[in-house]
Amino acid sequence: MRFLSLISWQGRGALQAKKIIDDAKALEEAGVYAILLEMVPDRVCRIITERAEDCFIIGLGSGPYAHGQILIYHDMFGLYPRFEPKMAKVYADAGQIILDGLKQYVAEVAEQTFPQPENWFGMQDEDYDELLELLD
Repeated sequence: MRFLSLISWQGRGALQAKKIIDDAKALEEAGVYAILLEMVPDRVCRIITERAEDCFIIGLGSGPYAHGQILIYHDMFGLYPRFEPKMAKVYADAGQIILDGLKQYVAEVAEQTFPQPENWFGMQDEDYDELLELLD
């Protein structure tokens, strides 16, 4: 059985980087089909990718040398505006759009302008009258 693995150590020092490279090779030899390198230095990612024989290397904040890249959509679209990880790039400010929508929703509920009749399900008058009789 082949599994996805995750290596998320920094590996900035030579000894730690060597351990990450060795661990990646051991994981590949154990049969993993992919390794996610999260916040590993770009040059370490490059070495791991170049040495991978039968394993897909995915990077997250580890530079351009992996076979593929992953980016969390919360980070891509600014859903946490006070938190922007170094490896993230904001492609759109969906967080602000969502925040504006939530503020509008709260205001309309507080002002009782939402919901309107087109936003709820009703009942025919005769069915409602019959219901009231059944409840008596």
